[in-house]
Amino acid sequence: MNVLRQREKGDEVRRLQALVRMHRHNVPTLLVSLVGMFLVGCATVGHVRTEGESGPLAWHVTDFKFTGELTDTWMYTFTLVLREREGRNITFTHWSSVRYAHGVGFASNDKTEGDSRLVFQPNQERRFPLSYGSSCSVSGECFIPETGWIWNITYTGTDAESNAVKAVIRMKLPEL
Repeated sequence: MNVLRQREKGDEVRRLQALVRMHRHNVPTLLVSLVGMFLVGCATVGHVRTEGESGPLAWHVTDFKFTGELTDTWMYTFTLVLREREGRNITFTHWSSVRYAHGVGFASNDKTEGDSRLVFQPNQERRFPLSYGSSCSVSGECFIPETGWIWNITYTGTDAESNAVKAVIRMKLPEL
C-alpha cells in the first residue's frame, strides 16, 4: 500500500511539474499575444465601422450615396438598419445623436436629442434613411472632413416588462 501511495504521489508531482513547465512557456506567449491585440486594437481605431450590436439591437449601415461636389454643396446619404435581436418587445422613448469629423485644423460637432416612441416587435427590422451635408461659404471655404464622419446614436427605453434598455450605436462612416 505504501508503494502505491508513493507512486501516486510521484505521478502527481510529475503532473504538477509538467503544468509548471507548460505555464512557464505560455507566459511569454500570453504577453506577446496581449501586446499584439493591444497594438491591433489601436491601429483599427480609425477604421470604418458600419455594423455592430448593442443592447437589444443589431445594426448595420447600407446604401451609401454621395451627391454634389466637394467644392460646392454636397449631401451624403445612407440607411441605418436596426433589428431587435433578443426576441422581446422594446419601446425606445429617448434618443441622442452626436456627429463629428476631424477636418482641416478643427472638429465639427453636431449634437441633437429628443423624445420618441420607437417600438420594436421581437426580431423586427426597421430602416432609417439618414443624411448630412454641407455647403460652402460665399468666400469659398468648405468644410471637408479628412476622415469619415463618426456618428453615435443612443436609444433608451423599456421592454414589455418595464426593464430599462439602452442601445449605443457607434458608426464610423466611409470617407467622402
